[in-house]
Amino acid sequence: MSEADSQKIFLDQIKNLAEKVSAHELNLEDALENGFNLIFVDHNIDLQKILALDIYITEIKSSEKKLSWILAALNYRYALLSENTKLLAMCTITFGDLARIAGNAEYAKELLYKGRQLACDISDNDALISATLNLGRLFLDQENYQQAENAYLWGLQKLENSGHDSECLPLHQTLGMFYEVFVKNYDKAIIHSKRALELIKDGNLQRKLDILEQLARLHEGIDELDDAIAFAFQALEMNRFLKNEIKISLNLRNLGFLHLEKDELQKAFVYYQEAHQLAENFDESHINEKLKSKIDLAYTYSRLIQWREALNILTDALSIAQEYNVLSFEIRIQNRMGECYLKRNIMNRAKEHYKNALELATQNTDVDERIQSLLGLAACENYISRGDLAIVYLKQALQIHSIAENPKLLPQIYGLIAIANLHLQNQKQAERYFRRAKDFAKTERSKRTYCAILLNYGIYTDLSDNVPAALEIYEKCLSIAREIKNHNIEGTIHNRLGQLYERFDDISLAKGEYFNAFNNRRKTGDRKGIVENLLSLARIAIKQGMIAECESLLPRIIKIANRWNLWLQEMEACVEFGLFLFYTRKEQKRSFYLLHGALYIAREHRDAASLCHIRYEIARFHQARGHFEKALQQYERELSIAQQNEYWSLELSLCENAAAICFRLGRLEESLEYAKRTVFLINRFRQDSPLEQHRINYMQFYIDIFRIAVDACLGLGTKIDALQFVEQAKSRALTDQITAIPFNSKIRTKSISGFLEKESELLSQVRVLMNCDLFELGSSTDDDTNWNVKEYNSVLLELGGIYRELKEINPLYVDLRRGTPANFRAIRKSLLA
Repeated sequence: MSEADSQKIFLDQIKNLAEKVSAHELNLEDALENGFNLIFVDHNIDLQKILALDIYITEIKSSEKKLSWILAALNYRYALLSENTKLLAMCTITFGDLARIAGNAEYAKELLYKGRQLACDISDNDALISATLNLGRLFLDQENYQQAENAYLWGLQKLENSGHDSECLPLHQTLGMFYEVFVKNYDKAIIHSKRALELIKDGNLQRKLDILEQLARLHEGIDELDDAIAFAFQALEMNRFLKNEIKISLNLRNLGFLHLEKDELQKAFVYYQEAHQLAENFDESHINEKLKSKIDLAYTYSRLIQWREALNILTDALSIAQEYNVLSFEIRIQNRMGECYLKRNIMNRAKEHYKNALELATQNTDVDERIQSLLGLAACENYISRGDLAIVYLKQALQIHSIAENPKLLPQIYGLIAIANLHLQNQKQAERYFRRAKDFAKTERSKRTYCAILLNYGIYTDLSDNVPAALEIYEKCLSIAREIKNHNIEGTIHNRLGQLYERFDDISLAKGEYFNAFNNRRKTGDRKGIVENLLSLARIAIKQGMIAECESLLPRIIKIANRWNLWLQEMEACVEFGLFLFYTRKEQKRSFYLLHGALYIAREHRDAASLCHIRYEIARFHQARGHFEKALQQYERELSIAQQNEYWSLELSLCENAAAICFRLGRLEESLEYAKRTVFLINRFRQDSPLEQHRINYMQFYIDIFRIAVDACLGLGTKIDALQFVEQAKSRALTDQITAIPFNSKIRTKSISGFLEKESELLSQVRVLMNCDLFELGSSTDDDTNWNVKEYNSVLLELGGIYRELKEINPLYVDLRRGTPANFRAIRKSLLA
């Protein structure tokens, strides 16, 4: 037998053995024995290096991997002996990948570069793509993202330069995943994924489906929601064609989420409802998908203000999660139930669910849900003005957050800390955390998050009476909302602007903003927002004296709210219409009928706060009709309920009205007791106010109760008690009242008459500026506004200088005029002399 024949037989043996190993016709032991006998016939250096990675393959536990090594070695031997360069290139690349798996990175790199070069030499595109992909995997294993990117781009450029664009599909798809997952460069990921989508042939449906779902994710990540919805819908249609129910459910929920992000609530509801109906038929092996669909649908119901439906679905989901012992979902459901009760202002139930979730999340080491539980508890404490407790929860959340490393939560945490500091009257800290929340949101790619934080900062600035700054922030928010086409945020901003202008009695501007808000909310299908804006427009019409329009609009609002099952808004509309009929149209019978209708709604939904408020309005009706005893009985009844449930603002109104009625009936002692309680509550609210100007305004708003208290004290002959009430009132009206009481003082002398005249002149200027367009910023230019503010501050500065001069001559007068009696004993002695 010739040498050539012998070599041919040997090559055939190797080829046959390789085919048998590949077809799994040999068991592992036979493959090892026969394979190594053939492999070691000729001692090739490269082959020995490869086998030295694991010479007898004893460390590799997987039989499949052992067979892969044998097959690769046999093919490599065959390629060397037969001088088959194409097979040699592929085998070299295969061995390189196996070396990567075995952990020998340096030798893997050497083999892969060698295989890539062989592929380039013979223009084998398949081998080139394989080498490129395996080199990328090798560098990704080492977390060397720059070299991985270079390897992918080198292979892609090589193929494109050789005119083989159509074969670049695997590299474009891999680059899309690489930029999405490892580099977070969504723009580049979109470019490569779209190119991959163009190169896909019609028959490769699964690969096309994967790319469509990836493109939907990528566009959602950069807030291009319309494009995201388009790709997600294509993916849904493909899955419907493939009849993959699990994937269909996933696509439906994804589309629901995207429409929620656009605040298109009705469209989101349709998708989530279909996903829920589909998931109801899933068996126990897909219990997670069933629970996800329930949680998503419940959240949509809560966004639609349909609390009963949301809680019913969550209760059902909770029982399923507990039955199948799916702890992670039980935690999520408890948090969602807490969120529902928080939005309904039922704090006890909300805290109960959040605490349950926190306990379970701590046991399950679920960091994200644990943070959500803490944020929910902090929000509950903020709602009841317990900023100190809120900060305790938020500090825990920040500590855990450093473990979770989820930057999306930081703006929410810092925003809640800012609100807690407002309740603690720490304005500087509040502003600091609002800025920090805004900055962290700005570094995120999500413009929605940044816009939401900026909006919260604007609302805070607005409530702090810093109107120019608030308007500037609102304008920035509007531009971002329009840019990202978020009609919900745009509607909220217009609504806030309407409230701002209404607060300063600029009715025409307020009406325009409410109309803009209404139009934006109509685009998103925000039914709750639509009804609220209609109520605002009705309130504006009342202020404008448009009686006919009100009589037409308010009944329509009641019908719309009833049809949309918005019981809270229906109740508010009934109250608003009842008040309008009573005070404007003097129609007592219809007004009482409407208020009792509102009472029925509140009772049906067990809304204790609304029940109290409506009965308070009915008592005011009795008071206005002169039925004082009946009104007082109603006030006293509601007062006990308000105190029991800690409805502080309602208790304040009840006490104020009860004090006025008792004073009118000549029951001075009772009147004084109610007045004292009212003043106590006023002081409590003043403490929660972040600005001194707010505190003074609050005192001026409730000026009548101080007059009642002073008159009651004087009627009872207790001048010192009267003085104590006056001391607390930081308003010009009460300062003038106290200075009218005769007392032994010689302050009006010639030495200070000039100061007094100057003081009077400056105070007149202050009153003029306060009554001008200083706060009606919508009707004046920015230059005018800045000039007004500067002049106003200049006058106050000059007035402060006058008081400093007067303080040297007669400090008692300055203390009285400024409403800040520092030397109380001296004033009392002067008054009672």
